[in-house]
Amino acid sequence: MKKKSLLLSISAVFAAILASSYDNGPALNGLNRTGSNNTSASCDGSGCHAANNTALNVTVVITDTGSTTPITSYVPGKKYRLRVAGATTTLSQSKFGFQVSTVKASSTSTQAGTIAAGGTSTANTAVRTVGGLQIGEHTMPLSGTGTGTTWAYTANLYWTAPAAGTGQVKLYTTINAVNGSGVGGDAPNAASSLIGESTSVPTIGSTASFSAYPNPATSFITINADGISSGNWNVAVYDLRGKVIATQSVTSSNSNLNTNIDCSKWAAGMYYVQIGNETETKVMPIVKR
Repeated sequence: MKKKSLLLSISAVFAAILASSYDNGPALNGLNRTGSNNTSASCDGSGCHAANNTALNVTVVITDTGSTTPITSYVPGKKYRLRVAGATTTLSQSKFGFQVSTVKASSTSTQAGTIAAGGTSTANTAVRTVGGLQIGEHTMPLSGTGTGTTWAYTANLYWTAPAAGTGQVKLYTTINAVNGSGVGGDAPNAASSLIGESTSVPTIGSTASFSAYPNPATSFITINADGISSGNWNVAVYDLRGKVIATQSVTSSNSNLNTNIDCSKWAAGMYYVQIGNETETKVMPIVKR
């Protein structure tokens, strides 16, 4: 009897540790709960929370960085706001956790674009990798906005759109409204949405000049741009499948931009370097030897 009680106690402690560890985000334990890559779009299961609850309305959208209005098509290489939101008028849970992923609509196991934490309402969030996909999630229970049974749950991250030719992107998310007293009494739900690729991508003016050297490269590639507008630019490198393998944020000064990219660990082959800001973009092919 004593041995059996001891085993039960150990099991209970283990379950409590496992459940509490989700406070730091399921991806920390190698779990993708968004629904991408053929995963379960829920927070139910052994040692977890509960089945999806339709009383929690969930949405996931892409917006321009200074806007809350969803867009229907993305400009390749442009940086956007990735917005996860939940709302309820019948639940009393005041805190929440979430996960979000962005994949190719034609292959939900293939990453599309790059997720990054940062900006308003993004404290206590992180981006982790599970099964080759980036997962944006909470690192501790986040506070909702509201009172009584009316609550809103919002998490914001950044998303840099993938390379031209990627096509339609699917956004997956799960939100779990929690009461802060273990896994009982929580209310998760999931959602997904699609965003298309813009068919009219503005290119950088003809007065600008660009170079990438050495090309082919073995260790480092230097990217140089002259005659461009001042401000922040995003530099992203894509492989032939449209997967982002490197990103940098660079500020141009006196109409010039210059940055180095470490390519020493890339596989030999062709890649594309994309330079863009909020309104313009430029793509250059490069070869890794």
